Amino acid sequence: MTEAPIVPPPNWKPALPKRETMAAGIVRTFKEDVWNANELIRFWAGRNDKPDLARNGAKYLVNKLLGTLDQLRSMNRLQDVRIQEFRALGLVWNDGEGSWTECKPLIAKLNAHMMDLEP
Repeated sequence: MTEAPIVPPPNWKPALPKRETMAAGIVRTFKEDVWNANELIRFWAGRNDKPDLARNGAKYLVNKLLGTLDQLRSMNRLQDVRIQEFRALGLVWNDGEGSWTECKPLIAKLNAHMMDLEP
């Protein structure tokens, strides 16, 4: 026995994919950048033979994170405590010239907090 194929009603339209809001996109990108910076710093901390690619990548990510803080604050997405922690990371980071080993626990702590951040 063969069954008749299922035919959708004539006014049926497929569901459109849910579009991400601008604020949700900023938060998602911020969380991804925190995670990437954490992985990069965690991997290369304590090593003297860091390649330029790792140095430039980490410098780019941390500077991007620090530049996004005011935008997240204005959107009420980050608590003032987290912003102060990011600024402390920026001081220790010192534009890539600071100690990666000292930055490692700071970025790890921030990464753990950022994973709970809702878009």
